[in-house]
Amino acid sequence: MYNSIGPSFQLVPNWITLIKLCSTVGLIFLFPETEGVLISTLCFAIIVIDVLDGFIARTLDQTSDFGAIFDAESDALYVLVCAVGVYLFYEMPLWILFMGLIRYFYEIPIYFFKKKEKKQNEGRSIYAILAGIVFILIAISFVLGTYQFHALVLANIILAYSFSRGFYEDFIKI
Repeated sequence: MYNSIGPSFQLVPNWITLIKLCSTVGLIFLFPETEGVLISTLCFAIIVIDVLDGFIARTLDQTSDFGAIFDAESDALYVLVCAVGVYLFYEMPLWILFMGLIRYFYEIPIYFFKKKEKKQNEGRSIYAILAGIVFILIAISFVLGTYQFHALVLANIILAYSFSRGFYEDFIKI
């Protein structure tokens, strides 16, 4: 693991995450007048970039605490931007925003009540798999037409399960 004080943009994976973050912000400007296929394609590109930055970080042994947080927060922003875009421009119900806000609702009690200790990585790969499924459901929802609502409901259910499982492991499990 690479150790540095503060943000480190001398690592390749952090630059890749920055590209992902900029692409996510770019989605905001595409939602109002862009076809679903183009939005879906950009969402899949963001997913590929996300996988790529993690792969490169592990392959080049360029992981860092900052990089892990930067990646997780850019992932959360991706979900939030997509949730807001779907709500505003695809006439989805208000509760669809839950998908984009759950990470922040989860982090509030973590910040105030959880001791600052590192999470162990073993057994946590299920969260990466669930996140991947949610990202793909979000990406394909823009081209599903009448099934868009169903894909987003499933994404919300998976996110709720994932965060409730994480909450259980962080707060309840002994």
